[in-house]
Amino acid sequence: MASTKEIKRKVGSIQNTQKITRAMKMVASAKLRRANDAVLRMRPYADAALEIAGKLASTCSISDHPLLLLREEKNVEIVIITSDKGLCGASNHNVLAAAEKLMAEKKRKGIECKATIVGRVGIGYATFHRWPIEKSYPGILERKIEFDDAINLSDGIIDRYRNDKVDAVYLIFNKFISVLSQKVQEIRIAPITKLSSESNRDSTQYKYIFEPEKEELLSKLLPRVIYAEIYRAFLEASASEQAARMVAMDGATNNASELIQKLTLDFNKARQAQITRELIEISSAIEAMK
Repeated sequence: MASTKEIKRKVGSIQNTQKITRAMKMVASAKLRRANDAVLRMRPYADAALEIAGKLASTCSISDHPLLLLREEKNVEIVIITSDKGLCGASNHNVLAAAEKLMAEKKRKGIECKATIVGRVGIGYATFHRWPIEKSYPGILERKIEFDDAINLSDGIIDRYRNDKVDAVYLIFNKFISVLSQKVQEIRIAPITKLSSESNRDSTQYKYIFEPEKEELLSKLLPRVIYAEIYRAFLEASASEQAARMVAMDGATNNASELIQKLTLDFNKARQAQITRELIEISSAIEAMK
């Protein structure tokens, strides 16, 4: 059994760690409230953008805009959104595992894959495993997320797709469902196929007059659909990260409490054994002096 001094040192160390995990839980909780509010505000906008694009696309042929044109996949780009910090459970692992699975499936079909990675955790993982990295964006989720961040990333994707450098672009991120549930989402954002079928069905009831011309409207609207999807993914990933971190830190704090209780019991046992041993030594000395 460890000495009382060693046990006290362990208890002190765990108590210090517990203070850190409790503080991290509180910070994550505050950040989660803000991130959740941002997600709830963004979802209707993104859905509306898809609905409008769906109505417009139903009146067009796919040749009217390159972002609607399906091509045979020879080169694909996978956009992976991870966090910039760890200590958030399996959140990053699930996203990276999904990306690795998608890459393996594409490679088995002879399709070349490149990764565009958001977040230092994903960048570090991809660098270590020598993934072909097209672009990397550290620090986006670490600060306040701006719509310009989505535009910056999306413009690069759209440019590479229009110039036939990639034939499809996939997006992988964690979707925030609740504090205890985050689900990995895998969607194709180029070419744009995620258009509301309900919108397409409703649009057949109407005849649209386009101002400006249909082609010009498409060229303005379709990139904004991708902007909205990327921006929503940023917000969803940020909320998922904070929720996962809050749960992980809550579990760590509770585990620390249990470990402190166990070590306190061990300390009491060790102290009792030490007292008993000292009493026996005293008794033995007294008997020897008689």
